[in-house]
Amino acid sequence: MDFSILPLKIITFQALILLVAIATEASIFKFQLKLPHKTAVEYATFINLFSACMGWGIFLSLLSVLPEVLLDRLMIYIILGYNSGLSWMQSLAFLLFFLISLLLKLIGIQLLEFFWYKKPAKDSFKFNLHMESFKDRQSNIAILAHIISHVLIVLIWLIQTNEL
Repeated sequence: MDFSILPLKIITFQALILLVAIATEASIFKFQLKLPHKTAVEYATFINLFSACMGWGIFLSLLSVLPEVLLDRLMIYIILGYNSGLSWMQSLAFLLFFLISLLLKLIGIQLLEFFWYKKPAKDSFKFNLHMESFKDRQSNIAILAHIISHVLIVLIWLIQTNEL
């Protein structure tokens, strides 16, 4: 593996994003859901790592369908960290990232509930994703925690790019 083009800036920023999201969401889960500290951190860690891994998988699979111009700009930003200012495309990307990661976190919550708290029968494996299950208090708090953590992430990104 050639480490001369390792995007350390993006890797560091992803780690920072995960730390901010886990800390923010764990404290919200602790106070709103009355969870013990360790459980709240485990809960937030699982859904954020699940969301990040699935998000990177989706991102890397979509790279092959991007137009050459967008792919070049994206690679310059990832490898060199060069940014040409906040554009409508970046704003749209943040909105899309926010919505996809919210959906992935809600799916992660259901997976967490299914595997962690409810012991599935050995002979039947059923996992159903229903919109009705997103209307409970736990999902509403997860949505609130996601919004707050992403506001903090956008502020950090704006500070990092000297836009703020």
